[in-house]
Amino acid sequence: MTVQLEGLLKHTRKEDGGGSKVGDRNLQGRFRPRLGVPACRVPTCGWRLGKYPPKGYLVVGELNKFFEEVKDCKKCQLAYSRTNLVFGSGNESAEIVFVGEAPGYYEDQQGEPFVGAAGKLLSELLGRIGLKREDVYIANVLKCRPPQNRDPLPEEIELCRPYLLRQLEIIKPRIVSTLGNFATQTILGKRVSITSVRGKPSQVGKYFVFPIYHPAAALHRGDMIEPLREDFTKLKEFLDSGVELEPEPEQLELL
Repeated sequence: MTVQLEGLLKHTRKEDGGGSKVGDRNLQGRFRPRLGVPACRVPTCGWRLGKYPPKGYLVVGELNKFFEEVKDCKKCQLAYSRTNLVFGSGNESAEIVFVGEAPGYYEDQQGEPFVGAAGKLLSELLGRIGLKREDVYIANVLKCRPPQNRDPLPEEIELCRPYLLRQLEIIKPRIVSTLGNFATQTILGKRVSITSVRGKPSQVGKYFVFPIYHPAAALHRGDMIEPLREDFTKLKEFLDSGVELEPEPEQLELL
């Protein structure tokens, strides 16, 4: 039987220690928890296909609604070779969103981003700066795995990019941390080298973009582990700096 809203709220408060920092506002309005504060454990689109939503839960959240709109996407050929569409997972009210390139084998099998070796490394790096996966949101530029993990094609990025931008519009993060070349170029909207922009935040619209190396690159090249750790240290410093976003310039109405 579907869990009623009030019962779900009570369940949420109980699991989070009964504090008032998570509760009604997470369901009825926007709530942005401080980093390190447990997020509401109400479903927020972290469920993989075939197990969505868990039996007995009331589905809430704009990301869940958006997932329902795109879960059967067949705009490109990747739809016909995928096992699962990998939408994204994490905290719908996250202050920081990590954006990778595309799902790999294990992500395709499970329908969740960063669950393979690169995902384990990402979790370790998050822990080094005092974060957990439930504190952040994780997504990819592409929602479907390219065959043999090849690079995304320009037309595939063009078709999938609106989905990612819509996710960011819903989450409203302060920081988007792009992992590697493809994610960085997609979010910045221009061709850049990750080596030239890593660790250098810049404002793009309503959020900061903070490029860092992709964890998978460090797994293939041992000499990149330390630079990747340095990227996360700089990210932590930027998070703690409290730098505020500049207001977007008002557009003049045409007479």
